Amino acid sequence: MLIEIKDKMPKLISDIARDYEQMYDITFTKDVHLIVGLYGSNAFTYRQIIPEIAFCLEKLSLQDRHLQIIIAHEFGHALHHLLSEKRGIDWAMVDWESLFTWLL
Repeated sequence: MLIEIKDKMPKLISDIARDYEQMYDITFTKDVHLIVGLYGSNAFTYRQIIPEIAFCLEKLSLQDRHLQIIIAHEFGHALHHLLSEKRGIDWAMVDWESLFTWLL
């Protein structure tokens, strides 16, 4: 199962990243990690304001559509931050402790 997912992920990630880049005139520059053995969430963005993305392979479905959805979801978080950066957000003004911020 893990080998099958690992083999699918690079093309799915590339296709979705390319679609977002074309739709929104942005470029994803951060790393994407495929992790095995973390047993946490299925996927997440992390590490900085313009985040890296991680996928925990043992938590993912084998179905291509499910993988596309989770990839698009995580890239959507990164896209949100890239578009905010592009529009000149003052990151120092973001209340990172606010529940409203975490809803995004």
